Amino acid sequence: MPRRPRRHDAGDRDRLQTLPKEGADPVWRRLGDDFLEFLELERRYSPSTLRAYRLDLRDFFRFLAAEGCPPAIEGIESDHVRSFLADIHRRTSAKTRARKLSCLRSFFRFLVRRDVVSINVAEAISMPKLPAPLPRGLGVDDVFRLLESMPSDSELTADRGPPASTSTPRSRTRNRRARLRRLLERRDAAILELLYGTGIRAAELVSIDVPDVDGRSGTIRVVGKGQKERVVLFGEKANGALEGYLKIRSELVGDRDEPALFVSARGQRLRMRGVRLRLHARAKETQLEQAVTPHVLRHSFATHLLDGGADLRSIQVLLGHASLSTTQRYTHVSVEHLRRVYDAAHPLGDQPNETSKTEPGTVRKRRAKPKVPR
Repeated sequence: MPRRPRRHDAGDRDRLQTLPKEGADPVWRRLGDDFLEFLELERRYSPSTLRAYRLDLRDFFRFLAAEGCPPAIEGIESDHVRSFLADIHRRTSAKTRARKLSCLRSFFRFLVRRDVVSINVAEAISMPKLPAPLPRGLGVDDVFRLLESMPSDSELTADRGPPASTSTPRSRTRNRRARLRRLLERRDAAILELLYGTGIRAAELVSIDVPDVDGRSGTIRVVGKGQKERVVLFGEKANGALEGYLKIRSELVGDRDEPALFVSARGQRLRMRGVRLRLHARAKETQLEQAVTPHVLRHSFATHLLDGGADLRSIQVLLGHASLSTTQRYTHVSVEHLRRVYDAAHPLGDQPNETSKTEPGTVRKRRAKPKVPR
């Protein structure tokens, strides 16, 4: 299948690659820009990763300038990298420090290959220890509460308002706002159904174009990490939500030539931040205790598949994981589910009131077996 070009707004490439002039030597800025261009064009890194690496390099360059480090790149040593990580230790998490160190390792590896430096001064520094929390998804009941909170087609049709000839300017403005709200809710219903029904990432969702959707076969072509394409499946519920949204999508797009499947209120391609904000608002309206994000729905998709009997290999393909070890995280979640069922039903299991307070991923204490008289 031919690989499609990356989709992002015009001018993003300049914003992603160009490092700020303040706090960095021109030579460093040029090498940093070359490095980011290499990651984008040859390694095909995502815009989010490029943006994060750009900020990581900026912070490192500013630190070197503030500390009066050698201006020549050949003078940078491992101690400079260690001092940088120590400087940001208190105000950043271990995950952020690990990403910054990973960025610097890749940067100096790039410089070694370009014969700019002889050794990778960041390679010998150990990665911060990261916690490995289990993925937390929603329960099936919570997912259905979220999906069923969306308005029906009849509610959407009822918001068209009275004829223009019998309404006042103020009422027409009110009706337009109400209509736009219902249009966005119809879009959000399709987004929710797709996120939970396919397990795709937020970046994959917003990159979908209208021609990528095949309603007859129930498939969508998405572009995942590393610009790798795959085909995902969706069911009848998601297909119905998509059909309902496509009927009113033209009202949002207007006369614009916008290929994106999901658009904003202005008729432009929806951004990942917009998806997260809408999910957060919908979860708040539904009064769910757990925060809802695109990745939470992705975790829910995988966990519910595994609980339903799907094999790991199939889930790996559906999620687009490059390694099966990434998918194996969900087996721990399902084992905890089986443990709760066992504890609630078996005489040797924990008491129900104890299991209800046990968080997934924690170590349970088994009750002592009753002594049987001989």
